[in-house]
Amino acid sequence: MSRTAEAETLAQLAGDPQTWISWLARLQRAVADGELELLEELVEVLARQRPTYLDVALQALVLVPGDAAAVRAVATLRRHDKLGSPTRTGQHPDAGARLRAGALASRHGPATLAHAIDTLGLPDDLLSLMACWAQELVLRGAALAGPAIDALARALVACDHPLGSLPMHRLALEVGSEAVAATYRVGSMSCWGWSAPTGPTIAPASTLPEVVAIGQPDEGRRIASVFSSHCAVSNGRVKARMFRFDRAVQGPCPALLRALALGVLAGATRVDVRPLSAEQVFILLLAFAANGGDYNVGISGAYGRLHAWRSLGGLVDAPADAPLEAIEAEARAVERIGGFAHFASDSRWFNHVVTDLGLATVRVDGRSLAVLAGTDTD
Repeated sequence: MSRTAEAETLAQLAGDPQTWISWLARLQRAVADGELELLEELVEVLARQRPTYLDVALQALVLVPGDAAAVRAVATLRRHDKLGSPTRTGQHPDAGARLRAGALASRHGPATLAHAIDTLGLPDDLLSLMACWAQELVLRGAALAGPAIDALARALVACDHPLGSLPMHRLALEVGSEAVAATYRVGSMSCWGWSAPTGPTIAPASTLPEVVAIGQPDEGRRIASVFSSHCAVSNGRVKARMFRFDRAVQGPCPALLRALALGVLAGATRVDVRPLSAEQVFILLLAFAANGGDYNVGISGAYGRLHAWRSLGGLVDAPADAPLEAIEAEARAVERIGGFAHFASDSRWFNHVVTDLGLATVRVDGRSLAVLAGTDTD
């Protein structure tokens, strides 16, 4: 059977429940065997005849190994206008670039990224894809360098791109992030992983301080950054509050959180608080920000990294313009005093599905506390 004839046949089989598994298996073999031309032909046939299944074929195309394959895949995504917002309303304007960059990074390393930049350049419609691809690689452990990466970094700074502030290497706090990275397969993908702490709970304190000040809204917006996508493209809601006390506290505890009359804990009959390390806090922030809500189609480790650092900076009270190294140092200092904690409750404010997050942070001075709570549902 000719390549064109097989592509036509595969296009007709797409979506048939009786052949779906075998259809995906054929695409998986095409990826493994590097049948780039067949997949390219299938993309074109589906685009004309059955566009509902086009994204599956594009995912397969992106996963084909090799520098040349990656360049041709990017060119195909560009030609079919798949790097912007999908037809579904309410998505990020570069949702396609965010999604495809993760798939590219899962199979194509720094050398392929550099080759793609050298071959395709950095036009405006590819800049977000290249930026996200780079940051997805960084989170998977790559340290990016070289002329092509330098050109990308300059281009991002020149246009004030949100990802332009991120370094092209990991910090110590991020080591291990590759273990929770989203995975991409033909016809499916996973989210960024995380797990709630299961260690011993923190006991309530016997005495509590008085609140002498409450933080400003702009502080809360920075802390809430990890839930910005949930609120923008899904049904998410988030609360971030800051409190200053008349004296130092030992750390977050159920009694302290209850005493603050937090709306997110209204009506709760149970509040469990467990200590966290700085690494655990970062992984939680990264995962929630990267997954971006139940209806987010542009899952992105790149933007997850950006928002995780923003929220962490707000939680530990680092200056808004602090470099990541300074935020990391402050987080380590908070960790040393036992200032990080995860909290969960049966409060009706949370949806109690999957996307619930509660974090409390006693800052280094011991007299101020930041609380972040977020939830989402489909």
